[in-house]
Amino acid sequence: MKKTSLITIALFFGTVLYGQEAAENKPGLGGFFLATGENILSNTLLYLANRYIAHEAWAQVDGDSIRDNITGGWEWDHDEYFTNQFGHPYQGSVYHTAARSNGFGFYQAALFDIFGSLSWEIVFETNMPSINDLISTTLGGAALGEMFHRLYKETAGPFVVLVSPIDTINGPILSSGRKNQHTNNIYALKFAAGVGYTYAGQSSERKKYGGTVNLSTLHVASTDLTCTVVYGDPFVQHSVIPYNHFELLLYANLGLPFWYNLKLLSDAYMVSFSVIDTENRRASTGLTMHYDLFTDRHIDFFSQAFDWTYKHSRSFQSGVEMEFRGHVGWTVLGVDAFCANDEYPGLRKTENNYGTGLNIKLIFSVKKPRYGSFELKAYTYEIFNIFRNGNMDTGADFFMFFAADYYFPLWGNTVIGIASSSLWYKSVYDSLPDRQRLTHDAKLYIAWVK
Repeated sequence: MKKTSLITIALFFGTVLYGQEAAENKPGLGGFFLATGENILSNTLLYLANRYIAHEAWAQVDGDSIRDNITGGWEWDHDEYFTNQFGHPYQGSVYHTAARSNGFGFYQAALFDIFGSLSWEIVFETNMPSINDLISTTLGGAALGEMFHRLYKETAGPFVVLVSPIDTINGPILSSGRKNQHTNNIYALKFAAGVGYTYAGQSSERKKYGGTVNLSTLHVASTDLTCTVVYGDPFVQHSVIPYNHFELLLYANLGLPFWYNLKLLSDAYMVSFSVIDTENRRASTGLTMHYDLFTDRHIDFFSQAFDWTYKHSRSFQSGVEMEFRGHVGWTVLGVDAFCANDEYPGLRKTENNYGTGLNIKLIFSVKKPRYGSFELKAYTYEIFNIFRNGNMDTGADFFMFFAADYYFPLWGNTVIGIASSSLWYKSVYDSLPDRQRLTHDAKLYIAWVK
């Protein structure tokens, strides 16, 4: 590659990073040491709790384990799904918000995420360093941490500590910590509480003998809470600053007999362009980062992805407004925790499978103030497995998420609605029976919307 080309690339990325930092307070050397100290302190406190309170075997660190981790190889680890796909990203978010609250920009904070993850894998565990943990902690930590940091600045009162504990600690210490509070970047907000019905089932497809065998079904009465946040205008975005616009969905469903269903879905512009901005039509496009976590009693699926996104809004003189969001791209890390066969005793333990693949996410909505709002979602993922625990067959995973939602205005910002969603998962193997699982729920809810 020519020298001039390298200089051009360096100038481009330098301009992007400087543009990001222009909006930040210069952290200085003190900010660097404070962010690094908080990074190390968070790892140390977590390590001490696991060693002396939980008495975890992997926390019995000594000089030999550190030397082995430095000189040895990396692996795909066997930790629980929720630990890997939420615990490690949340741990990474602590590194990220420590750097962001000290004045560092997104990309600079991402370096702290990498440092925190590497130091944890090498110094604070006896287990071999984990490839998937490094990916989840850095990318997932950057995603969660950036959203927590920005939402902290939009939150007032005692709830700020729940949004971002590190920002809350640093706020009184640093004069810059809260000065941008109440910047009013929330474009849309919805809090909902509902009651409903959930059905879950699983089946096995036997290749050798043919046919499908139903393995189990479950009927559940459930209740749930949902929070949807749209930060920044989705349709008028022209920026090189990551997370100037993001959309976040938090969903928690509990039921009897014992049942849980949790979702944490997000997408955020890394680089965005406004392509249409007229009185009746607005549209943006750009590169987005996605953190999608699905987990319930028998389905676990995770996708950390980079997509190309298009968001379009069209308003009509009748008062009707139609919106479309489309995402297509690469799932960098796809994970499922799904045992291939209960029929084989050696494979009874649920293990994590890791891979990479493609995803498509489509959202369409139409709304009119007098008649309410209707929304459809369809997410599709295909993951080609790189590593399967338990020495199972190689293969691929297919996962789909569908949702429909309608709400009608009652008074003020209060609405009443009905919603339904489905999770469908299929794991395909070379010789073992394929397995598929389905979760479907329907509910009635009341919500506050902005």
